[in-house]
Amino acid sequence: MNRPKSSSTSIKKKSTTTNPNRIKAHWQDEKNYLAILDNLPDLVLVHRDGIILYVNPAMVNLWGLIPEKVLNTSVLEYIPKDYHSRIADVIRKRKDTGQEEPYMIEFNSPVSGRRTILIRGSTIKYDGSPAILNVITDITDQKAAQDKLWESEEKFRSMVEASPDVIWEIDLQGNFTYISPHCLEQLGYTQEDLIGKSFFPLIRPEFLPAIQNSFFLHVQEKRSFNRIDVPANRQDGSQCVIEIRSISKTGNDGQVKGFFGIARDITENKKAEEDLHVLTRILKSRILQRTDELEQEIMHRKAAELAITTSLNEKEILLREIHHRVKNNLQIITSLIRLQKQQITDPGTMDVLQDSESRIRSMALIHEKLYRSTDLTSIDFSDYIRTLSSSLISAYAADPHRIRLIIDVKDLSLDINRAIPAGLIMNELISNALKHAFPGDRTGEINITGKSTPEGIVLSVQDNGVGLPEGMDWKNTSTLGLHLVITLINQLKGSVEMNSDRGTVFDIIIPSANEEIS
Repeated sequence: MNRPKSSSTSIKKKSTTTNPNRIKAHWQDEKNYLAILDNLPDLVLVHRDGIILYVNPAMVNLWGLIPEKVLNTSVLEYIPKDYHSRIADVIRKRKDTGQEEPYMIEFNSPVSGRRTILIRGSTIKYDGSPAILNVITDITDQKAAQDKLWESEEKFRSMVEASPDVIWEIDLQGNFTYISPHCLEQLGYTQEDLIGKSFFPLIRPEFLPAIQNSFFLHVQEKRSFNRIDVPANRQDGSQCVIEIRSISKTGNDGQVKGFFGIARDITENKKAEEDLHVLTRILKSRILQRTDELEQEIMHRKAAELAITTSLNEKEILLREIHHRVKNNLQIITSLIRLQKQQITDPGTMDVLQDSESRIRSMALIHEKLYRSTDLTSIDFSDYIRTLSSSLISAYAADPHRIRLIIDVKDLSLDINRAIPAGLIMNELISNALKHAFPGDRTGEINITGKSTPEGIVLSVQDNGVGLPEGMDWKNTSTLGLHLVITLINQLKGSVEMNSDRGTVFDIIIPSANEEIS
């Protein structure tokens, strides 16, 4: 069946490609048309003898280039060499005939790769002299279908007739001027049954007044008619629901002369929607039922959580009490040692008891910190070092004016399994410095530093005293203090290094708690 020749024209006019001749006809001066060009979605380019004089902001979207960077450059810089000869032919034709037909070329976009563009040109006046205005449209995505559509009416008809949907065209009275062959498959009518006849008799009578009213309001441009579901009758009398999509076709005078659209039988979809509504209602009912059940479960779980929380609170109180009692027992032991020291006259025995007292006090301090901490899983080791250092200064009766203690530790945290041996190590190193680094009336400083790293905690105890005796193998000494340091650092799977170039420096690394302490 032949399609009316006016159809080709109407299809072309649905394109949104900017027509440079139409723009030119409405421009009164350069300021006006430049303001229009700045807001066009197409790339607009003005050049003279191939040198770019103006581009609008669409340059960024199409070519991925900043407009200001292409001014005063050659157009050919942005076009593949394959198309240079074609562009030269267009320029020659324009000079010979004064006309330029739209033409297609390809280019490589830095933004989206190889693209196909349509170029439309026109001669204009720019800065008082003749120049060429090009309107450039990216038609890559539409090329396969639209190129054939624009090339010939026959190719358009082949595409339309291959579509599983019904493609139709009607005039303002609602009479079919074209309908694709799939009308037979979907509605049971042949093309001959419908061409030249109104589409209104296809509508089920009870819905006809509303559809007619909607149609004529759309003709008068008072209501949108882009999509509508139409209850219709097939040729065999069975009922169906047709989804209609329409596109207004505007003539050269700006008047609507008819409609072009697509129709599809969505009867099964509608039935599926109704079934879905039924299932949705059933599902909602089940959801409400399940919600009630879940609310009951939540109430039971909250009761269980409350019981667990109560139990945990009781255990936490008990654990705190245990730490408190351990601390008290250790303090009793230190008090007993202190009483025993009052009866000792031998200096060596006195030193042994003093060391034992400080060691027990360092362990008692751990339990004291846990007892007062809000977190029973870890100890603020920074605060522990400060408290321990002050306690040792008092225990060894060190004059703070003679021996200055400098502490720079922060953000250190250890669990109890690491805190107790680490605390004993710090106790031994600080005690040794207080006892041996500054004999007689010698003055000096003890620097204690500590920081946390991804690998663990790094501690340093440094004094500027007399240092260790020359030739002393500190790792194999018979003294209990340093032997205890070696034993405890191995227990922590850490390391300790000593330097005695200036005084004595012990550097300790306690690894992160990623292994069980043996």
